[in-house]
Amino acid sequence: MVRDSANDIDLQSATIAVYNEKDSTLLGYRLTNGLGEFHITGLPVGISLKVVASFIGYQSRSVTFKISPGGLSNLKPVYLQRSDRQLKEVTVLAHPPVRMNGDTLEFFSDAFSLYENAVVEDLLTKLPGVTVWGDGTITINGRKVNQVLVNGKPFFGGNTNVAIKNIPKDAVEKVQVYQQQGQSGITQDSLTNVNIQLKKHKSAGFFGKLAAGYGTRERYEADANMNIFSTRSELGIVAGLNNVNKIAGNVSDLIENSVYKSTGVSMDYQPDFSMQGTNRPLSGGVIFRHDFISNPNAYNNNRLTATYFLRDNTLLNLRETSTITLLGGDSIQLKDNNRHAKQSGTIQDLSIRYDKKKDFKSYFISTKINSRQDRNFYSEVQNNFLNDTSKLTSISNKEEEVDSNIRKFSLETGFNKSKPSLKPADIDLKYSLSIDSDRNSRSRVNDFFSLDDPAENRNFNRLYQRRGNDMSHQLWASFGDLLKWIPADRNFMPGLSLKIQNSLSIDTRNERNIVHDIHPQDGNLVLNRNLTNNISTLLLNEQPALLLVKHFSRSLPDRYSKDWVISLNLQTQYYHQRSRSDQAFQNITRSYQKGTPGIFLNYSNFQVGEFRDNFKLGFKLSSEYPTIEQLAGLVDSSDQYFIRQPNRALRETERKEIKFSFQHSSLRSRNSLGYEFDIRAGVLDNAFSDSILIDNLGRGTYFTTNMDGNSYLNANGKLTMALKLTDHQIQFAPSAGIELSKSPSYINNERNFSRNRTGRFGLMINYTLMDKLAVYLENGVTLYTSRQEGANGNLFRNSNQFNRLAVSTNVTRKLFLGSNITVNRSTTSSFSPFTFTLWNTNIAYRFMKSDNLEVKCSALDLLRQNRSIINYGNNIMLTRGTANVLQQYFIVTVSYFPRKFGKNGN
Repeated sequence: MVRDSANDIDLQSATIAVYNEKDSTLLGYRLTNGLGEFHITGLPVGISLKVVASFIGYQSRSVTFKISPGGLSNLKPVYLQRSDRQLKEVTVLAHPPVRMNGDTLEFFSDAFSLYENAVVEDLLTKLPGVTVWGDGTITINGRKVNQVLVNGKPFFGGNTNVAIKNIPKDAVEKVQVYQQQGQSGITQDSLTNVNIQLKKHKSAGFFGKLAAGYGTRERYEADANMNIFSTRSELGIVAGLNNVNKIAGNVSDLIENSVYKSTGVSMDYQPDFSMQGTNRPLSGGVIFRHDFISNPNAYNNNRLTATYFLRDNTLLNLRETSTITLLGGDSIQLKDNNRHAKQSGTIQDLSIRYDKKKDFKSYFISTKINSRQDRNFYSEVQNNFLNDTSKLTSISNKEEEVDSNIRKFSLETGFNKSKPSLKPADIDLKYSLSIDSDRNSRSRVNDFFSLDDPAENRNFNRLYQRRGNDMSHQLWASFGDLLKWIPADRNFMPGLSLKIQNSLSIDTRNERNIVHDIHPQDGNLVLNRNLTNNISTLLLNEQPALLLVKHFSRSLPDRYSKDWVISLNLQTQYYHQRSRSDQAFQNITRSYQKGTPGIFLNYSNFQVGEFRDNFKLGFKLSSEYPTIEQLAGLVDSSDQYFIRQPNRALRETERKEIKFSFQHSSLRSRNSLGYEFDIRAGVLDNAFSDSILIDNLGRGTYFTTNMDGNSYLNANGKLTMALKLTDHQIQFAPSAGIELSKSPSYINNERNFSRNRTGRFGLMINYTLMDKLAVYLENGVTLYTSRQEGANGNLFRNSNQFNRLAVSTNVTRKLFLGSNITVNRSTTSSFSPFTFTLWNTNIAYRFMKSDNLEVKCSALDLLRQNRSIINYGNNIMLTRGTANVLQQYFIVTVSYFPRKFGKNGN
């Protein structure tokens, strides 16, 4: 027990550290509870130990003790004296490993002994209650970390791995853990954040990666990345190219792929062998951030950020699929598809954002400019069989070439003013403007042959030109709590709040379509007036609402806190659509007014030091409206197997949905347990459904119609458990989910219901032995069943399953071995099962004192079995097939990691 010596009161959150008196090795630590008590287990027996008690504003005190064999040690109360004056002589016993600084829990880096080149990730694994999961997620006492900051700021885009896998442990002064208030302002919605506070002389520097690799089959990969940072600014320049299916979606992906600590069992650093086709991407970008104030935090910042990203890619994709379609009665259609596609394109994204926040006011403005240019070509041969593979009824040969150019510009700004005692009310405003243009040129040649009746043969040779311009305005406004106007002595219901909210969007589009048919005899262009039009559309969607929230709470300091929140969202929706076209049937004006209310109940049970339970229950009404394309789209019959017809009589769909979720988080510091469950169920009235007419040649005409009887239920559950046993850590995470749906449709004018069931089951086990060994085991199973009722009684089944084992070991501090093997199996009704194994292995060695130079040899797809299996179902259809993928190759990669943190850094 730790107490104040002058007032004889308990000291809560005092730091207790136990050391080996002989060599000052840290053996354990705790924070005292509300009664000033502490309890530490697992201490050695029969040796001299020293306990050090410290607390902000008090002089530290040490006590020597020894635990007898088979006995407990009950220390007498430790009394601390206030530090009212500076002491002439100060003896530094040791860095306190942990302390409470206000509402912030602080871990001091120098109190933890790690190897010379350790990074922040290694430090985090040593902290009590902190778990770094195999997928990169960080939890603290069972709660997921919302964001990881460095010196109170996002570090190169806010990517967690960039921070914890690059920053050396020796550059860190302390790791801070704190709770940030959520939007609702109540305890159950608070967010857990981590801040890595660097030492003052380590707050500037650079890090990066230069790598190049070449292998068999002319496989190559190269990366270049340099990141420079100071107390206020960051600049990152990155580039990469390869032909091993490493695809970056943004600058952050490229930076994350270049981290200093890239060993372990993570699959993120492997080429994507499951991706269909072969890609040759060239990517690059820049990321920039500048803070106009020195010490920003959650309540005070002034920041400019910008990113630019470019990617040029060429994809070659070869696919062979077979699709079974149920036609009603005993009729079954089988369609074999052989498709060759080559796609090349360039995308560019520029984003600039300015944020300013001071106290309870915040403002931002951002702009984005995007461009995309694509040139795609594909050829496709389809063979249609009726009932069995011996009856070939039709063949379709199709070639298509598409050139497209898309430009997008967007501007968004927002203002927020929020303070608990603010009058007249909190204010939240957001406005966005989007201006887009698209240009599309397409040529299509399709020859359709009937093997039963040559009179049904069709030949199409068409040229399409489309020009479109879009503009979108969106405005969001929230004003409240209006009940703050009522004096406290007249407020008949404390804890009640009222807000006015409104969401408004206005979207316009002007589109010009010009379609020509090429005459088969003379090659002249003939205007197709049925597919040529000028059309302009307007969509207006306004959703005003009154949000009424009642908050109840019960708490006992240092024991528990219980919160109930009931929210009633009284919302209505005004939806207006209008189209004007030179095709008269496309002139449409429709207006809707619907009530879309919702009611929600949240409950939180927080037991200090034990657990936190969160319950959420909600019910919501919403509506979905038919598009102009569904109501009056142009009908193109050049693809005889799929002709989409409009339906002017289509009505809106109304959805009733209920949601429930439960989450349990253990708050124990050593062995945390968490589990969660969520369920969502709904019914759709007048649901958008397909009415399908398919003839004996396989030609399909599809209408969208309204049908009742559509319902669904989705449920998911997950358990996470982390055990820390001295140098061993085990992470265990099983999960399961099920999706049930009943989807109505018409098949050749017969009413049909598809009862679909999808089950997903997974298991992840991750074992680590200090920084010497990591073992990762993962299993995943997906089961799909679709039973038809009405038009036929057929049953579809398919499954996809994988089992993965990954092992990584540090033979020495510089030599790393890694290997992973994945066994895949797919089954489908009416097809033979398919099984293949993917085995990859690598060996890497780090040179130089600071491990800056790495040579890595990789052998991928050692068994040469890799395949891409296409296996999915959708109501009355089941598809199975294969596509081209990466296959066996060997590669040697040399990487250099320039890095310097501070003046005397590496």
